[in-house]
Amino acid sequence: MKMQDSLIITALDLGTTKIVAVIAEVDAENKINVKGVGESVAYGLENGLIKDMKKASDSIRTAVEIAEKIAGIEAENIYAGISGEHIDCCNADGSTSIDLLDDNEAGEVSEEYIKRAIEDAKRNVGVQQQANKNIKIMHCIPQLFEVDNQKKILNPLNMTGYHLGVCTHVITADKNAVANIEKCIEMAGFKAHEIVVGQVAATEAVLSEDEKTLGCVLLDIGGGTIDLSFYCEQYLHYTAVIPFGGRDIDKDLSAVLCSSIADAEVVKTEKGKALGRKVTDNDEIKVSGVSGRSSSIHNVRFITDIIEVRMRKMFETAYNSIKENYESKIFLAGLTLTGGSALLSNIDELAEEVFNMRTTIGYPDISGLRGATGKLENPVYTVSVGLLYYAGKNLPASFPDSVKKKSKNSNGFFRLIKEIFLKIIHSV
Repeated sequence: MKMQDSLIITALDLGTTKIVAVIAEVDAENKINVKGVGESVAYGLENGLIKDMKKASDSIRTAVEIAEKIAGIEAENIYAGISGEHIDCCNADGSTSIDLLDDNEAGEVSEEYIKRAIEDAKRNVGVQQQANKNIKIMHCIPQLFEVDNQKKILNPLNMTGYHLGVCTHVITADKNAVANIEKCIEMAGFKAHEIVVGQVAATEAVLSEDEKTLGCVLLDIGGGTIDLSFYCEQYLHYTAVIPFGGRDIDKDLSAVLCSSIADAEVVKTEKGKALGRKVTDNDEIKVSGVSGRSSSIHNVRFITDIIEVRMRKMFETAYNSIKENYESKIFLAGLTLTGGSALLSNIDELAEEVFNMRTTIGYPDISGLRGATGKLENPVYTVSVGLLYYAGKNLPASFPDSVKKKSKNSNGFFRLIKEIFLKIIHSV
């Protein structure tokens, strides 16, 4: 049962191997209080796409119902995080004229003009993508603004001028793929308030403002995909989805070891490393055969070499994606790895070899959360935590006005600016 002046929000991370539901309560101080976390094996989903509506909806229902039971409240305002190779990006410009004042002097930039400029950018994306009618714009994120001849403006609100321009980063997805996800959530007995692309959520949880300003790359290594994004000069420049993930390593090992994928995952987790040279040559492991077949003994160095080949290929694909699009960019803050597969031993060292960047493992920042947060401080839950923060900044219209007002007044000038832009993005 909801308390007065509070709102229930739910993060729903739809992964290839696991579905995570987190129910939280946003109170009158704009604090996010985690009430319950539920998880289930992800059946019927693969690489961000629905492969079996019934199985996928059952998996969603299981995760949410577990979270509801722990929280003692029902899931509401569901923010679902998605990934998939169908997700794409582009940068688009938009502009609008600013109405003159009564004395024919230059007008003032208001939230409405910012909305118009962003809307124009979205229309321009439509022109660029007119050959593909099945594109859905998921996020249109402002990078920099321009008022008349003044360029590289971070916040044009209340500035004076005749013309407002904006550069935006636009993330798109396959319209039918998104519709199938929404339908699966409905089949599970719930309704999605918003579908959020995984990269947008992950950055909320692991990247600091300093890292974004200096320039950084983020790789969220999930079970079926690697979600790539990078920031320069504080704003998002590029996003991409690499169609490989931790489950591909499991499949490689399963094929070579003649074991089940589940047993292969155990071998990877317990003995696997991202660099073969980190393993002693005489280390061995006993692996159960598939479907009751006899067990076999394997050299751990051999197993780790298989893992390294796959991980190196994944990283090289991600590196080439960046190089092809933004070779000239400098990422002073380096590379951050997150997601469940980021916990693989020595993965940061392998990444440094491939990307030639300082690399760190990104753990979700849970300092903005209260309540049952214990297990969430783990790269596995990066998107789930990020969805909570994203939801907290994009409060539904049903949220009490007194709380919205209080949250804005209590977070400082720069956060207020950021929330204005988030509100505009959410409404256009």
